[in-house]
Amino acid sequence: MIAVDGKEPRPGPGDALLSAVTVPSQFSLGSALVDTKTHEIPAARARFGQLGLAGRWVALDPLHTQDETARQLVLEPGAHYLLTVKNNQPTLRQNMARLIPVPPTGFSPSGPDAPPRARTGEKNKGAPESRTLESRPVAAEDLGFPFAAQAARLTRHRVGRKDETVGLITDLAPEDPPLQRLQANRQGWGIGNGTHQRLDVSLHDDRCRVRSTNGLWLLGRARRLVISLFMEGRARQAKPHFQSLTDFQTAMEEDNLAKALRFVTHRRPPL
Repeated sequence: MIAVDGKEPRPGPGDALLSAVTVPSQFSLGSALVDTKTHEIPAARARFGQLGLAGRWVALDPLHTQDETARQLVLEPGAHYLLTVKNNQPTLRQNMARLIPVPPTGFSPSGPDAPPRARTGEKNKGAPESRTLESRPVAAEDLGFPFAAQAARLTRHRVGRKDETVGLITDLAPEDPPLQRLQANRQGWGIGNGTHQRLDVSLHDDRCRVRSTNGLWLLGRARRLVISLFMEGRARQAKPHFQSLTDFQTAMEEDNLAKALRFVTHRRPPL
């Protein structure tokens, strides 16, 4: 599964933006400069043919839930899309609400006539959170969206917050388990949120005042490389969930940057 993350630094006059493509828990596949006269939707489409997406699941920010984006993903690289439907697509969202009820907060799916449902539970910043999905097979004509084969409504329940319901749409066959789609959606959001958090908080991307195109390009690539290296190194730790990007930066700075220098000068540096 590939996720397209549309991180947008605040530009100055004449500056460019960066759009990044990332793989979960692993590497940044690349970044593209987005001219200030356009936006990230066509920039993302231009990357599809360069990433080897054939047969992969592609999740994107809700901004990219567009007819032409879905059409290009399926017809050109041969990928499968898993897109989120929010208020930026009111007609599509209304069509989904007409076909699929909001998933109940409590259910016990059993029997041959039980609707396709799935639920996951976790703790989010210390508070219990659950995600409930109810899906239906659809035809593209039902929703007015190219290649649509399934649609779902996903509700997030979190203690102390109002429930949030969004739509999901995919061209994957209805035989695919709902739990798999729910986990894929959660993983896609984790990629985007994790990238934004690490860029903005740990690497101070929003505080950067560099305004030259070349400087923005180099710093953007360097920051995403740092995140990729951290994720690869963390995956090799005995308790990866206890490792943060700040821990990684601190380790690289020890002994007057000895570890960082060793990393950039060795052909196969240890992580």
